[in-house]
Amino acid sequence: MATHCTDVVDYRWPMTDIDRMRRFFYLGCESGTFYGDTQRQPSASRTDSLEKLLLTDRGEELIAVLSETGLNHLILKRDLALSVYVQCARHPSTALRQASYSQFDNIIKNSQDLLHFVALVDSYDPSHGTGWGRGLRRAVTNWFNNKDPVHLARLTTQQRRIMKKRWDHRDVLRLAHVKPKKNGTAVVLKYLVKGIAEAKSAYSEDELNDEIKEVKAFLEAVEEVGKSEDEQRVAALVGEHKLLLEHVNSRWHKSKEVWSMLVQHLPLKDIILSLGRLTHQGLFASDDGETSTLCDRLNSDEELRAAQLHPYDLLQAMKSYRAKKSSRGDKVKFKWSPNKTIVETLDKALLMSFKFIQPTAKKLLLAIDVSSSMKLSGVNGSPGVTAMEAVALLTMQVVRTEKEFRIMAFSKNLENIDVTSEMTLEETRAKIGELPMGNTNVSYPLKWALENKVPADIFMIFTDCETSFEETSPSQALREYRKGMNLDAKLVVIALASNGFEVADPGDSGMLDIAGFNTNGPEILRKFATGEL
Repeated sequence: MATHCTDVVDYRWPMTDIDRMRRFFYLGCESGTFYGDTQRQPSASRTDSLEKLLLTDRGEELIAVLSETGLNHLILKRDLALSVYVQCARHPSTALRQASYSQFDNIIKNSQDLLHFVALVDSYDPSHGTGWGRGLRRAVTNWFNNKDPVHLARLTTQQRRIMKKRWDHRDVLRLAHVKPKKNGTAVVLKYLVKGIAEAKSAYSEDELNDEIKEVKAFLEAVEEVGKSEDEQRVAALVGEHKLLLEHVNSRWHKSKEVWSMLVQHLPLKDIILSLGRLTHQGLFASDDGETSTLCDRLNSDEELRAAQLHPYDLLQAMKSYRAKKSSRGDKVKFKWSPNKTIVETLDKALLMSFKFIQPTAKKLLLAIDVSSSMKLSGVNGSPGVTAMEAVALLTMQVVRTEKEFRIMAFSKNLENIDVTSEMTLEETRAKIGELPMGNTNVSYPLKWALENKVPADIFMIFTDCETSFEETSPSQALREYRKGMNLDAKLVVIALASNGFEVADPGDSGMLDIAGFNTNGPEILRKFATGEL
């Protein structure tokens, strides 16, 4: 439920325990800071909010949050999130255990998470229950039975075991006593427990249907690509069955022929963020073959929509690819010559991808630092991207997708920036950079908006690393704005080149600091704006 400014004391939005847990999952800690460079993220192995929720019988609210997040790519510390889930699933409360297992399929999305979950269950404090009870067995059984058999085969062969924990699917199936409901599922389970020979002989020729045939063909392909010494055969099977790199023997991980097939169906984001390495390995040497395939996918509205590529993903890919060498933080150093056609296609795809962004439907006020250092400072978490390029792209997003906004600059005063939806990235960057620089006072946009009675739901302050303010702190300025305008306003400060700073009141759920920026940043911003974070 949303908090309204008239509901709180001193116009400060109190951070609830559920709010703190959301931040724990998405940001990696309960504080109000998201780090673009995840290596700088403070380590947190526990959270007081979890204990409070469990002690006050509010664990079911936590399960709702975990189900909502689904352990997606934004979850910074999956092991910790899984540990929280295990604590709920093994809790003495019958209601909480039932709520936990009822959302098992929504939370445990892939084979890796399943194996980690059961390993954590096995190592959990015995005082909270031991063994595989009926609820856990039913949840795991449903996880296997609720999936399309071919999809199940793909998931379980992609991650077969956790070496450190020494858990594999055979252990899980044995402890859960899984009984298959579909013939195709029965073939997959037989393969996981007894191997390919038993799976192939599971049904006679007279009993085979299309589902069983498809599952058997897929499993036979997985077995063959794991053992074959014929590069052409491996590549053909990868293409025919849309196998992933995890299915392929490591000796073929740098094979040009194999990658020519992988480029046809691997997630676009995985490919574009690996363009330099793939070019170094010999791919994309000409405009034919895999280059043509990739460019066709990037030119496709359907592919871009399905891949959920944000323009920032494409900007990061384009800048990294144009760099012609691996970034400073990469362990393996290599160089490449970018394919010009791919560079041009990435540029076009960047502009195309704006139309797939879900708007916030909020009133936004952007205040941008236009100092010369913005053109020179790199973005922590985004190799090769400058602060000015990042802010120009995020400005383009607002102008192209939102209906109510103001784009302003810290100049002599707070000045309007005339950015239009027809402008390219280069034109937007030039328009922002042409204004004379002024003092970046983080509190000033809120004071200005209050004095001029300008309504805003979200204030976004963009700077490289200048987060100073004068007499009034940003948190106080935000409270005064909420009171004066009677609006539930929020404030997010994005210091693109910063290693860390503290502007947000950690007890106010309507404030957020972002130090640096990465490809998860746009979705973090959207979730904060819409109240999901």
